[in-house]
Amino acid sequence: MTRESVIGRFPWLQQPGLPMVVSADLEGLLAAALLHHHLNWQLAGFDDGADIWLAADPEPALTVRVNLGPAGTGPAINRLAGGPPLACNPQSLLSPAEREALGPFPFSVPLFLLWLYDLPVRRDLTARLIIIHAADAWLQARDEPDRILAWQEQLPGYDWQWLFQRTGTALLERRMAEQLLRPLRRMMNCPADQPVGTGRFNPDWDGGMILDYLGFVGTWLKWSPPPLPQLQRLPANATG
Repeated sequence: MTRESVIGRFPWLQQPGLPMVVSADLEGLLAAALLHHHLNWQLAGFDDGADIWLAADPEPALTVRVNLGPAGTGPAINRLAGGPPLACNPQSLLSPAEREALGPFPFSVPLFLLWLYDLPVRRDLTARLIIIHAADAWLQARDEPDRILAWQEQLPGYDWQWLFQRTGTALLERRMAEQLLRPLRRMMNCPADQPVGTGRFNPDWDGGMILDYLGFVGTWLKWSPPPLPQLQRLPANATG
């Protein structure tokens, strides 16, 4: 897999200013921050798994949906308007034999986008922790290091070694707990015995938490966060 082959197949992934609907979780917010900072994509709504929360009329707002791939295909970026639906997800870019050999994609949409656009991550521990926390990539690196390394080889030309250094060590897990999970628990009012960032939030009453997380990401990664639009709730089937 090469960056050129992915962009050649999905040229709209370089188009600036597109409206996007993201999954209503921390991974979706992180992807929204990255795409807004890099391509000025605009946050147009959320999908919480049951309903769609949109800023405007569904047709233009659903141009791109991020981190909402078909079941079993891994994370995806879906182009829904301006032509036939197109889904870009890392697993679909490989042959069936390669997918079977590699196993499920172990990274998040933001990690895939960092590779695709060859974007550096600020050389700061908290910035690195934010990135590898998404989709529990740090835990997968601890539990299945061979699968992580195999997928990294499919996404060449990126500094994976720095991002994933010391995963699986007591030092990294202590720093994750103290420097990232602790502030995230306060931000999300999350009990100590509940995993952080694995569930969906409610776009209707969690606006403060959404803004706090986007501000947190902006502070440590130096990404300009997207503004949060006024949202209206629609049943998922109302958008087709």
